[in-house]
Order: sequence, then structure tokens, then C-alpha cells
Amino acid sequence: MKFRLIAFIAVVLLTNYGCKKIEHSADVETAPATSASNMRAPSTAPSLLEWQKCLGSTSGEVPREMKRTSDGGYIIAANSGGSNNGDVTTTGQGGYDAWIVKLSSAGIIEWTKTYGGAGYDWIIDVAETIDGYVFCGTTHSFPVVNSTVGNAWLVKIDKNDGRVLWEKVVGGSGRDNFSSISVTAANEILVAGSTKSTDHPDFDNSLKGGGDAWIAKYSNDNGTRVWSKVYGGTLNDDASYIVEYNGNFIIGGVTTSADGDLSGTVNKGGNDVWIFKVDPSGEVIPGSQKVFGGSGEESQTRILHNPNGGFVMSVITTSNDGDVSGNQGSQDGWVVKLDENFNITSKICLGGSSSDYLRLQDIDATSKDIFLVGSTSSKSISGYKGNSDVWVVRLSEGLAVKNSKALGGQWGETGWSAAPATGGYFVSARTASNNGDVSGNHGSDDVWLVKLKF
Repeated sequence: MKFRLIAFIAVVLLTNYGCKKIEHSADVETAPATSASNMRAPSTAPSLLEWQKCLGSTSGEVPREMKRTSDGGYIIAANSGGSNNGDVTTTGQGGYDAWIVKLSSAGIIEWTKTYGGAGYDWIIDVAETIDGYVFCGTTHSFPVVNSTVGNAWLVKIDKNDGRVLWEKVVGGSGRDNFSSISVTAANEILVAGSTKSTDHPDFDNSLKGGGDAWIAKYSNDNGTRVWSKVYGGTLNDDASYIVEYNGNFIIGGVTTSADGDLSGTVNKGGNDVWIFKVDPSGEVIPGSQKVFGGSGEESQTRILHNPNGGFVMSVITTSNDGDVSGNQGSQDGWVVKLDENFNITSKICLGGSSSDYLRLQDIDATSKDIFLVGSTSSKSISGYKGNSDVWVVRLSEGLAVKNSKALGGQWGETGWSAAPATGGYFVSARTASNNGDVSGNHGSDDVWLVKLKF
């Protein structure tokens, strides 16, 4: 039976230090634009939806990250159930395989390729280097020690056809994964993830506890390890996002610890947001660590530099105390503005009576608008179709809602990623529907590519 990834969510808005429930869309409804035959816009499409199409096969595909490329096109990191039909042009080796889709600036497929072995292989992030693309995730097909829990997987591929240039599988007998990738100004590759391996052969320091955040740097030329370090306390810690800033690196993750590398911090309860900086050698910059949250659970930390100074962070939260206020349901999206020292300057909790989430995608360099993508199962959100829908939100620099819209069909959608496009954004999502805003589904879960206009 093929694995199906389904996320349930919901929606609502607030202002700065509180929440405000969203009952109606913040955008104006207009007639849908015409589009090419393979990018058909439904006649009832909301004004934000310019066109859409499904990518996939009969076996089911699940997207993760999408990035804009230097040639003006896009690259999508997805996972495929293995059928050689539809848009999947190679036969899977077993379980789920990584699936890379290269698109033109207009969203037309230029090439696709699958990667993996007989086991379960899962891609999570992708980035562009000066001479190729690199992706990261977890593999059960090429174990270093133990294939039952998975090892971290890093692969560099050719820009023109996707052929493998080099591949690294690293880890120990515990669970290891890479979940975020960043290419430095010097064209080195930084990956962030987590490890539970006490026998990991590649660490430059020792595991701190039950599970640690893990950051590693590799050369672009051949994947040679430059350094590999773990961070955390005696409990469980994870790094889910990494981005370069002013020659250093900012890491976003979660933690349940308050000792070890987190000595001096206070855990608010369960998993808390954990942000810190490391220098080019992987050493934690003194005074850079901050922990945020409440008595519930925080996860999926993402952080970007604000063009006007400071940072913007998105988090999934179930809390309604501590640093979090205004939660409207079981799970909300929490958007936080920070100063250069990671102190909270303003925040907004976004959600409804059901389960919602949002992931930070972009801060426009000109307007400073903040764009987020996630999912909602709240009926109060304009455009809601049923089950779970893709949820797109655009905030002003002051965290006022400019657009909020649910997109999808009857059987469930999950919003994952977005990248800037002319006049708006491309959004990559998972869909199981073939009605409502969705058409062209190949028969199971598909990658749903949506062009939004603002």
C-alpha cells in the first residue's frame, strides 16, 4: 500500500500580539484569466488563482520544496510512488523514490528524474549550486549501518539532465536525516537535520542527548566533508531550517532541552522553537540562542531576514500561553517578527477552530510583504472546499492581512512551498482531488502546481 501524506489544518487571523478570526477573504473576486490547455483555470476560480495543473503518476506523488533557479525557471523536490506513467518518466526502484522536476519560467516541464533504491527514500529540500543542484533527505536503500531507521542522504545532480554527479549517505545505527539545505556565497553546501546515532562516524563532537540538531558543511566539487557537528542538550533537539546571513548561518529548529548547549534557556513546555547562529566553522555564536513557545508543542520553524532589518519567523503551534497568544484552535500558524538579536518585536497567530498551519516562503524586497503557504480545515476561510485545503496568506510588513484564500477540492490538499513568479507566486502542494479548483489529477496524490497573481 502506498504511503499517503495528509495534513489537516484550519485558519484565522490576529494582529500583532493577538488573534483575529478570518471569516472572509482579504482579496477581491474577479473573473478568472484564460490559460493554456494544460494549465486550465476553473471557471469558478478565485481571483488569486491564475492557472493550475497536476503533476504526477497513478502511484502518487508528494511535493516538498520548490525553488526558483538562475535560468528563471523552477525546480521541485518531490517524492514518487514509482509508476512509470504520466509525468514520471522513470520506473521507481521500490517504496518511495525522490523525484526532481525541472520547470521553465512558464511552469512547463523541462525534465524529470527519480532517485533511490529498493527501500524507502525521501527527499526534503533542494538548492542550486554554481554548476548543478543538490538535494537532501533520508534513505533506507543505501544504509551506512542500519536501513530500518534511515540515514541522511545528500545528492548533487547535473543542471541539464539530472544525472547524479556525486552522492553521500551518512549516519549511524540511529535515525539520521537532513531536512534543510543552503548553498553559501563561497559555493559550499550546508545541511541541517537531526541525528540519534551515538556511533555516527562523521561527527566532529559528541552526541549530547537522545537526539541532537545536526549541521554539516560539504564541498560542492565532490561532497567532501568540511565539518560536521551536533548541538543540543540531554533531551530531543532538531534543526529544520538553515539560511546564510552576513557570513554566518541561522538555524531554526525545536528543542525539549534546557541544558548542554541550551544552558541558560528555559523550556516553556514540550517542543519549543530554538533559534541560534553558527559561524563558518560551525561554532555557536555566543548570546545568539533563543527559545520561544508555550506549554503546547511548537514545530516547523522557518526564519528569513527582513529587508528592513531583523527577521521574520513562522512556526506551527498548539500553545496559547508563554510567548504565544490568540490561538483559535487545536493548531495555528504563528508568525513572529524579531530584531537582530532575536527579540520579539511583534507577532500574530493565524488559525481557526480546526487545525491550521503556515510556512514562511518569502519576504518581498520591494513591498516587504510576507508570503506564507500552508493548509486549513477551517470552514470560515474563504474558498474552503472540504477536508483540508491549501491556504495562502500575504501579510504586510506590519502583519496586517492583505490576502487570505483557501484553494483545493473535495479530497484534501496540503500546501508545502512557493517561489516568486511574475506578478505573484508559484505554489507547490499535494492534492488528492480532481474537482473544485483542481483538475487533471492522475489518480492518486499529485503535485499540484498553482500560479497565483496579486
